[in-house]
Amino acid sequence: MQTYTSVRAFAVAVILATTTACQTPSGGAALSLGNEYAKQGLLREAIDQYRKSLAIDPGNAAASRNLGIMLVKTGDYHNSIKVLETAAEKLPADFDTNFYLGEACRAEGRYGDGIYRYQQALRARGNDPRALKALAWSFYKIRYYSEALTNSQRLLAADSKDTQASVIAARILIKLRRFNEALNTIHSAIKNADKESMPFLKSVEGDILLETGNTAKASDSYGAALRDAPLTASALYGMGRITSQKGQKDKAAGFLERAIRVRPEMAEAHFLLGEVLESSDAAQSKKHFEIFSKLAATDPDLLSQLEQTRKKLNTVRN
Repeated sequence: MQTYTSVRAFAVAVILATTTACQTPSGGAALSLGNEYAKQGLLREAIDQYRKSLAIDPGNAAASRNLGIMLVKTGDYHNSIKVLETAAEKLPADFDTNFYLGEACRAEGRYGDGIYRYQQALRARGNDPRALKALAWSFYKIRYYSEALTNSQRLLAADSKDTQASVIAARILIKLRRFNEALNTIHSAIKNADKESMPFLKSVEGDILLETGNTAKASDSYGAALRDAPLTASALYGMGRITSQKGQKDKAAGFLERAIRVRPEMAEAHFLLGEVLESSDAAQSKKHFEIFSKLAATDPDLLSQLEQTRKKLNTVRN
């Protein structure tokens, strides 16, 4: 899961957190040492110290909060939720407690709970870009596109040069089939984009053009993205779609395999690669259909492909 907070930002948060809860002297020493480790990016060491602090002083909300944040950063979302929910009982209005609890819930596919926590975080710190991005994306994932668009527009109103906000807004507009608005959003962002952001914007531009049937220009946009950033997964997938449509199965397989190496959880790429390989490599085709089935099981946007995949797999088994 992608989070929008750096270790440096966390360093500020933990300093504030240590002032919000009572702590025993020895428990406080472990908490302070944990904070120092966190500032240096030594996450495992920080976790150990926060646990030591809680062993001495189980009611220390700051230690629970900071431990929960570190668990999110190390990908232990299940345990982080338990810890952060405990912290939230004593720090209900704390931005970071709610934000990171939202991140953990989102990573576990609990989008409703994540949305609630992001909203609580925004009550503590209105228009925070990290929380707004996460909130917009969570609404997007559950297909509440109007709410997703509202929050992405709040982002752009706060900072019209925020590339991530433009990408999120454009992807929502694609889902709403408001292609001209999506293209205008991307073109406005391109005018102010730095070199690092350009491949992502060009890739989304390609997606819009491909959805409107402009395959040639879509190919140009994906090509531009890949020239600057050859590992842009969405552009690789887009080129896989185009070459597959042209019947260039070997080329399509190459693009899709590269996309999956960059982003193994890209369900759509597994599905398309399964189709591309059906006639040439049945075993690999079956493997990618099986991976797709697992990844797409809870995604309502992929129900039609999921049904096709199940039929294909049943045919293979029989």
